[in-house]
Amino acid sequence: MASDEATLKGLNDLLDEFFGPTSNNDRKRQIEELLNNFGLQDGAWRQCIYFLTKSSNQYVQMYSFSIFENLINQRWHGLLGEDKQQIRKFLYNYMVNKYNAVPPFIRNKSIKSVVIIGRYDWPMFYPNFFSNIIKLLQNPDTSLVGVLALQMISEEFISPREDLSMQRRQELKESLLQHIPNALHILTELLTSISHKFKHIVSTVTPPPSPIQRSPYTTPNHSPIHRLTVPGSTTSPQKIEAVVMSAQSEELCIAIFDCLTQYISWLPLSRFITPSLVTKIFNYAEYGCNLAVMKGSDKVIGTKVGINAMSCINEILSKKFIPAEYESFLFQMFQQTFKLLQVMTSGSEGGVLKTVDESYIEKFTEYLSLFIGNHLRRFEPSDHFPTVELLYLFLKYTMQQNLPETFSSCLDIWIIFLDYLVDKVSSCITSNFKVAAMERYVACLQELLIEMLQKIQFQHNADWLDTVDMEKYDDDSETEWEKFISPCLEVIEKISQLLPEESFTQCSQIFKENLDVYFALSNVISNDCLTLPSSNECKTLHIRLLDLSTGFRIMGRLSGLFTDDVNFRNRYEQSEVLIGSLIQGAMFGGFYKTYQVKVQDESLRNDLIEVHAQAIASVQAYCHWLVKCQGAAQNNENGLQQFQSIVVSMLDTIHTLFSKEVPERISSAAAHLLVSITTTVRPSFFLRIEQGQKLFQAVEGGCKECSQTVQTLLYRALSNSLILTWNFLNDAQQEWESRSENHRNLINTLCKDISSINMAALLSNPAAKEQYKSTIKTICSILSDIVDAASSEGTKSRKIMFNSVHEYIDVFSHMLTAYITDTDVADKIMSFLLECLRSLRIQMGTVGVEKLVNTLLELLKRDQILYIIQSGNTSGINALSRFLKMLELIVQEHNPSFKTLLPNVISFCLNDILPILAEHNVPDLKMDLLELFHQLLLQNWRYFFKSNVLSKMNGEDQIQHEDQFLTILKAFGQPLMETEIELFKKSIQVLESINSKNRLYQKALFQTTMLSSFLQVLMNSLVTKSHNLLQEEIIQGVYSMVSTNFDAYFSQFIPSFLMNTGGLTDHQKSQLHANYKRHQDTPSFMTSLQQFIGDLRYLQIVNSSLPKGTITL
Repeated sequence: MASDEATLKGLNDLLDEFFGPTSNNDRKRQIEELLNNFGLQDGAWRQCIYFLTKSSNQYVQMYSFSIFENLINQRWHGLLGEDKQQIRKFLYNYMVNKYNAVPPFIRNKSIKSVVIIGRYDWPMFYPNFFSNIIKLLQNPDTSLVGVLALQMISEEFISPREDLSMQRRQELKESLLQHIPNALHILTELLTSISHKFKHIVSTVTPPPSPIQRSPYTTPNHSPIHRLTVPGSTTSPQKIEAVVMSAQSEELCIAIFDCLTQYISWLPLSRFITPSLVTKIFNYAEYGCNLAVMKGSDKVIGTKVGINAMSCINEILSKKFIPAEYESFLFQMFQQTFKLLQVMTSGSEGGVLKTVDESYIEKFTEYLSLFIGNHLRRFEPSDHFPTVELLYLFLKYTMQQNLPETFSSCLDIWIIFLDYLVDKVSSCITSNFKVAAMERYVACLQELLIEMLQKIQFQHNADWLDTVDMEKYDDDSETEWEKFISPCLEVIEKISQLLPEESFTQCSQIFKENLDVYFALSNVISNDCLTLPSSNECKTLHIRLLDLSTGFRIMGRLSGLFTDDVNFRNRYEQSEVLIGSLIQGAMFGGFYKTYQVKVQDESLRNDLIEVHAQAIASVQAYCHWLVKCQGAAQNNENGLQQFQSIVVSMLDTIHTLFSKEVPERISSAAAHLLVSITTTVRPSFFLRIEQGQKLFQAVEGGCKECSQTVQTLLYRALSNSLILTWNFLNDAQQEWESRSENHRNLINTLCKDISSINMAALLSNPAAKEQYKSTIKTICSILSDIVDAASSEGTKSRKIMFNSVHEYIDVFSHMLTAYITDTDVADKIMSFLLECLRSLRIQMGTVGVEKLVNTLLELLKRDQILYIIQSGNTSGINALSRFLKMLELIVQEHNPSFKTLLPNVISFCLNDILPILAEHNVPDLKMDLLELFHQLLLQNWRYFFKSNVLSKMNGEDQIQHEDQFLTILKAFGQPLMETEIELFKKSIQVLESINSKNRLYQKALFQTTMLSSFLQVLMNSLVTKSHNLLQEEIIQGVYSMVSTNFDAYFSQFIPSFLMNTGGLTDHQKSQLHANYKRHQDTPSFMTSLQQFIGDLRYLQIVNSSLPKGTITL
């Protein structure tokens, strides 16, 4: 006893010193080593029993339980039976008797220790384990311990560590499933008893209409959202109870719902989830939105309980639970949803919702998303469910949201419903059916539209919208405003698909009011100054301009109303007027140069810039409508003139906007509009009109002072106007020859600053080399974009492109000689050359491609590659990556003339790149090289396996270039021995792809030289779990490799594999081999292999936990 007391005192002192403020890191390491050595002693657990019995020091208690946990997890199988019994008894008694006297983290440690023992010993050696837990649940004094233990049982039994055999895991699950119904019944009773036990505060709400006998629907008058009532609700108010409970009961409830959520995550719900349990969970979910407030330290509101209950419901719905009595379940869910929505939207101006915890709102909104997303298609068609009334409540709930995030989440749910309704209406055959499908939703959708338009307008909702940040960008390069407004616009657009006339009328009316205010600024702009009489008028204008920006975006979104064949004809006049207004709006900013007028308030400057940019963007949205006009006017001279007039007007809005005085926000919008005009509309008169000619002149003038992004877009647009096929004209009318000449002039204009560069000066003069760096990078970036734009076009378009750029391919490939060590420039040059090879390699021909590749191969010698990789420069790595992609394009080419390049490509990859990458960790380049080898084998299989009559008779192709082929296969095998998971995955995918097309695994060469090595590596990765995220892919790969000869796998490879696997006895190896089921179908094979690996790892873990000398390995 004295010795135990002294040891306890010493332990107390050590732990207090370890966690004390005076102990340095060296001393802490010394103490840690002493504590670890003590825990490794045989019988240390006996002293831990004494420590836990006598000490109230939390450090001592935690340390003691850590020793017990290590003992149970690592050495339980080696303990004597009587020792196990003593430990079980002590830990269980400690858990039951001490749970109230120790902190929660110690309590949980004690529970977990008992549960882990149960994982090993129940039911054979610990038969009363689960019955003890049930008794704890049923005893009011220990029910919390029972619930916590029940949750840990789920965590430890269903997803156990690997110290259990596969058979034991299955046994545990089956045994647990037998006791689940009783456990869930007891949990339901516990919830019922708690709800009866505490004070209830009563309020009233109107109950939902009966889904069985639904009230007739009556269309409501439009009213502000806070006065929305549910149509057809004629039943009397009913009571809603809000509970006030003790802190102990709240803790128990939270634990119960956490426990239920854990079980629901894996249980087959249709067998175990009962209507009474769902009802009880919903009852508690109501506690999250009650308004009761009781003062007193021992009384708390059940908000946290409501949140956890709602999480439990969400877990049920996320499993897409479909019970046997689905109709009654859906009825129950619908009623509960209706009831909760009524509670949360009761009161004026969202009074109730403002008091509800944000976490609960988030959980409830998630619930609505799951309920509507999973079950809308089932309850909406039924007349027994008051869907419209539910939507009205949800509309109130949506508009009462206080935070942009939850409001956007509600909009996501509306989008689910609107998508469903659009699909439903679209599937109707006749217009009468469409009207019938829409009839009951018209009034609700009209209300939604009005509320959405008011929600996004500062004139109606300034206080709320002012809280939305418009300036700070997140990781996705979006502002909070953009995240808010985008789903709003999407909802409005989808409503317009269902209610086109109403939507256009409402939106255009608001838009016109704000546009008139904008046009009226012409009266107050003078001498480049915008002057307003007062600050109030500045504020009013600020609000109007913000709303006008939104209005332009809305009108752009409505372009879909005018583009299908029927709507184009029926709404032509309406669309023509709208387009005119949008163009006028875009012209106004350019005419008055609103982007540079002097203003009294700086915010107005930003507003004017944004309005101008959005006006231009809204015009861009109607380019597809303009193509319709172009097609309809082909045989109509007046129509063609009108079409040309609109295009000219569009160009008038933008051709003056490419200069340094114009903010990039505006010039970028103008450039995007020009790209759409030349890419989508493709007017054949573009070069003949003054505005088009001025745009070509702009690239020689002010455009050079614009950002590179704007310059790139402008050159792309002008290039497209010259190389893309004109709409509605035959080949003879395309004027290819003159356009080709103009395109050469355009490219020469772009490249004129480098045309006079002296290559010798670049190589010898560092100052000259530095001088041209920026110019070369800019020109290469723009050329890359222009060439890429032609990649999907026809032969004549690509021929024009090649004729314009072919001399610059030579120029830049030679420039690379000077800039090969300047990785930023080299990367841009390689990017351009890659685009040329990707888009124009047919036009370049074999000779041109070979010349380019050989030039690059001369530059990228092994020493140069090694220098780039060792420097770790990102641009240099990118340049090498682009060259590998060039080689990949060459090996993919089916043109026989390109096959002459294969030997040089293969030699470079195997002799220069591969050895360097084998010694350096550059995952991106390794990925590129694997893909290059992948395409090489896929597209050039006959380069390695020559097929002739004799080989076909023998059933095996003749191998050529065997050494190179094997080296490539070894390159696929190397990532399987490394830790980089993406490379591992890529290697398996490539092997599977090649095998699928060319039957790689059946080749005699693969089976005799590579199969065993690949299998060994893959099986080792399963045993060591080095790439556990790819377990399914690995097992599939093993199956594919052995499916050619299952007998050899089971009878030869597996014994050899086990022989070389450590940590097992000879008998265990024999048993593993004997127990490995010889399934050959894919699912069964995968299951049996998982069981084989699981049992192997289990035996290794058990063996490692046994005392030395127990077994002979």
